[in-house]
Amino acid sequence: MSQLLSRHWMGWMDWEVPNAVNAVMLGSCFSNEMALRCREKGWDVLSNPMGTLFQPEVIAQWLCFSHGEKGWNPKSQVVLDDNLYKCLAGGKVLNHAKESDLLQDIDWVGSQIRLNLQKAHVLVITFGTAYAWKYLPFSSNVGNCQRLNQLDFEQHLLDMDAVFQLWQSTIVMLKQNYPQLKIVFTVSPVRHERLGVLENNLSKSCLRVLCHQLSQLNDVRYFPSYEWVVDELRDYRFYKVDGCHPNEEAVDFVFDHWINSFYYV
Repeated sequence: MSQLLSRHWMGWMDWEVPNAVNAVMLGSCFSNEMALRCREKGWDVLSNPMGTLFQPEVIAQWLCFSHGEKGWNPKSQVVLDDNLYKCLAGGKVLNHAKESDLLQDIDWVGSQIRLNLQKAHVLVITFGTAYAWKYLPFSSNVGNCQRLNQLDFEQHLLDMDAVFQLWQSTIVMLKQNYPQLKIVFTVSPVRHERLGVLENNLSKSCLRVLCHQLSQLNDVRYFPSYEWVVDELRDYRFYKVDGCHPNEEAVDFVFDHWINSFYYV
């Protein structure tokens, strides 16, 4: 196992946080794994209240919606499928038998993001894929296909310049509202092999470039989850039987570096 990254990783000793850290963590399923371990270490974490999200556009859109920004609204992505009202902007947690209950939950998600950011020390965003799925009846990208008929969706690579601009303006908004907030981006090491091997590698490359661009902004950092699994562990024994998801040992390895990346006061 290579230790080139571990030997050089120093964390962010210029970033002071209290021992009882408040955090908001949004993004892929790998983000959920990290949030679980952060809670075990005493962090107060809001993790994906809208469900698991993979592509970077919709995560920024939720942050903007939660702060009353005009434009995108998850309520415009509600469909009725198999006797359930589903919000395609989020995961299966946004499914209800009554549309009114679902709309209420969407507002609750927005308020939870906003309220938790008010006390948060750290916002962690984990990108899973640079591909988006356009729901053809809406002609707009969604956050989760919610097991609808795949013929109603069109897969495409996001315009990463547009995504960078969206995130740039989102970060400006966040820093205006929460000057104390430290923002960390990372790329999930989960392989999206259903896309295809070439497509997955293209996707991760696009996300890594996006994270690099964003990390050049003030009080924004990059955490190398992807590199630790792919370049330092780099062995299928660190993956689950599906060959796509890092196993417990791999996630623990990455988390040990994460939890020691801050200066606690």
